[in-house]
Amino acid sequence: MTIAYTVKGTKTKSGQRKRLELKNDEIELLLYLEKSRCLSSNQLYAVYTSVQKIKLSQRGFWYRLAKYEEYKLIQSKIYDIGPNGSFKYYRVNTKGIVMLIELGYLPEDYSMDNSKKVFSKSNIEHYLGTQEVVVNTLGLIHSDGNMDTYARSAHSLNPSYAPITNVTDNSVFIRPDWTVKVKNHYYCIEFDTSSMGLPALVDKILRYRDLPSHYPKNEYYVVFSIIDSSFKTKKQKDVDKIKRVSNLKQAILEMPVASNLGIPVYVSLMKRSPHVIQRQIGELPSAYQMVNSLLSKWESFKGNNISITHLNKEFLEQYELLTGQRPDYLIEEVLPTKKKIRSVFLFLREGNVVDWTKVIPYAFTETLNKSGAWVDRVYCLYESKEEMESDIRPMTLDEHVYFGNIEEWRGQKKPIVYKPVTHSRLKEVEL
Repeated sequence: MTIAYTVKGTKTKSGQRKRLELKNDEIELLLYLEKSRCLSSNQLYAVYTSVQKIKLSQRGFWYRLAKYEEYKLIQSKIYDIGPNGSFKYYRVNTKGIVMLIELGYLPEDYSMDNSKKVFSKSNIEHYLGTQEVVVNTLGLIHSDGNMDTYARSAHSLNPSYAPITNVTDNSVFIRPDWTVKVKNHYYCIEFDTSSMGLPALVDKILRYRDLPSHYPKNEYYVVFSIIDSSFKTKKQKDVDKIKRVSNLKQAILEMPVASNLGIPVYVSLMKRSPHVIQRQIGELPSAYQMVNSLLSKWESFKGNNISITHLNKEFLEQYELLTGQRPDYLIEEVLPTKKKIRSVFLFLREGNVVDWTKVIPYAFTETLNKSGAWVDRVYCLYESKEEMESDIRPMTLDEHVYFGNIEEWRGQKKPIVYKPVTHSRLKEVEL
């Protein structure tokens, strides 16, 4: 065990001075806490074991936190949830900041006031809720063995230290609640406790629109994370969280620039936000590639008594002219009765609001009649069943719209399809 720093404590009755020896991983934990301003005990444990990948029991970790507090490296405060219990949250104390400065982790002119102010925050629920999303996102990335390359470049960015600035005059362009950075991809988290009106939330998106033109080498994503029962607070409002997600998506889709936001926008419950972010990391196949990989074998679902034509680029362009949105895939089936059925396939990602701009022109019979686009069925496909079941729909759709997922369709003799029961629930149906 390599000792990185020794903290001197009070003297014992025998006159010897107590000491606390810290390893590098403990220094890194305290540095992460200082950059995060404050974290709950569970969040700190998740950082230590899931992000730093240090094996330690919860009991052993609580003992270690108690030692840090005994030696005045950190300070805690109790958050009382009421009937649901309580938990501790922590900040780095002056003595801990001095140690980080001595070790060269923080500059010598580093201000110690910011850490003190965090305990007086009136919106501590919002702050800790944001950190819950950040910590769980980093933990998910680090726990995925296929993402080692990305995990090494995954960082938590405090907007106080790293606001997004205007390239022309270096003024603050926008300050997200927090940012997770993976290589040159920036996931800007906007945490919602249902205290802000929907127009104010929608207005935030307009401030993000110009980012790609200012920073063309970076990729930016806006992730609205809606507080849910996975994070207990005493200020839990009596608000339907499912409805909150659905209404926010609907409000964004009603924006005149909804189909041309210029930046991906996601809305999800906070327990799903880390999964939504993680799924965007890495080289992603296009929607056409995802659907084509499955539908090239559509004939195996339907049997030999049905003639199937995979309509080409010319048809896709025609439908785009009629509706304003290009389908991801288009198939025409000729039944034994000679009846023709045209099916549109659309690939969706959980939480992605812009994806719904391509659903709307095909999801309503009245809209189709006005556009003149011939569509009998619409299949909204996700990559996995979990993603499909977790997504919350922003609107009620017409009867010709079905849902499915590539994970379930592969290897099946017939496609497994679902119809919405509510904005968040689906039921399996027969075609």
